[in-house]
Amino acid sequence: MTVEYVVQLADEKGAELFWNWRKIRATMRAMRFLGLLLLAAVVRAAEPAASEGVSAVQGAIGGQLQLLQLPGAPALKWRTEVQPRRRGLVALTTADGVGTHVQIETVLDGGNVTWKIVDAKLELPAWESALAAQLGKAVEGLHFAGNVTVTGSGTLQGGAVVGEVVIAVKAGRLSNPDAGWALDGITLGGNFAVSSGRDEVRSTAPLTLTVATITTKRFGARNLAIHGTLSNVRTLALSSARVEIAGGDMAAGATSVSLSPLKFLAEVTINRIGLQDVAALVPSALRYGHGRIDGTAQLGWAEGDFDYGKGHLTLRDDEPAEVTLHPFPGLFTSWMDRRLRWAMHHVPRWLVRWPGQELENAELGKTAIEAKSLDVTFSHDLDEQGRSAIVRLEGVTKGPSRTQVDLSTNVYGPLKPFIRLGTEGEATFSIGK
Repeated sequence: MTVEYVVQLADEKGAELFWNWRKIRATMRAMRFLGLLLLAAVVRAAEPAASEGVSAVQGAIGGQLQLLQLPGAPALKWRTEVQPRRRGLVALTTADGVGTHVQIETVLDGGNVTWKIVDAKLELPAWESALAAQLGKAVEGLHFAGNVTVTGSGTLQGGAVVGEVVIAVKAGRLSNPDAGWALDGITLGGNFAVSSGRDEVRSTAPLTLTVATITTKRFGARNLAIHGTLSNVRTLALSSARVEIAGGDMAAGATSVSLSPLKFLAEVTINRIGLQDVAALVPSALRYGHGRIDGTAQLGWAEGDFDYGKGHLTLRDDEPAEVTLHPFPGLFTSWMDRRLRWAMHHVPRWLVRWPGQELENAELGKTAIEAKSLDVTFSHDLDEQGRSAIVRLEGVTKGPSRTQVDLSTNVYGPLKPFIRLGTEGEATFSIGK
């Protein structure tokens, strides 16, 4: 570390404070929280002198700092100014770099050391490389934007920084261009107790996270609001969450969220979700849908991917609904023998009206089905018969004959390969009656 300094000293013990560069460098390399621990270095070095009555220390030191524990973090130019006071001293440390400004005041009063974050602002793009180095695969392919402000105060106890900080994120954006999704308009506000000695961070008041818009290749959402408390540095106790999606909304109650690695499974209530957006999530089963559904589902995240548990969806009856199937040859007409099938395709329609023709068009996705009821029960775990879902559909074909459709279908095998949240690749959907 290169140090530039101007010093005015009252006696030799004061000189020891500023010339002990090796001790200052060692303390700085241990810093976890930039501003707080910059001050801790100055205060800890000054503590022995002050305790023996040296209070007339005045001067300034500064230099260039590269945070060795945060590879990829911007280089910082820092400066600490020290002023004497009756029983000790006051140190004001400022650190500036690309997208970074931190100013912290430390007061040594007798044997007591207190700190205060006067001003701290970070621009997330400048710290993107550092976050990627710290979090690894958890943030691979992600891009960050937004502004972070931090205020707080506390004490230095036994060499550990202890206190409370207030963190606010505004105009945030989190995106993964390769995967095709983005979260825009992110705001976060929370109060946290910190202790560097115990590596502790926890909420002292409920925190709030909001996201204005969510976009993916398959669907969009808006007005996500999450409320909860940080139990410790790795666990979020979620109290409630709600998001507007597909013309309706989804809400979750209390659940525990593991942050490292990210893992949770929440009980979600589904209200008036558009059937067309559900169809977009399972394109290998539904070509199109119209109407609205209610239900409940266990939804979450695990092992870097979307996760789910049990669920039950039903069609609302307060507006018209219809579905168009992905082609399933024989779904409705497999009961017909060869002669009836031959007649259905060769006998003129003006001579005989064959209901089987509309059924065949419906199973091939050429004709929509006006749905009177739709009931879907699903689970992550297969039942004794190997089923992951049971689908019941009642309605009529949308054609001249308006043929009755009454279908109960079993879905075999895991559902996850058929749920498309904007991922690449196709899956073949196989069902059985």
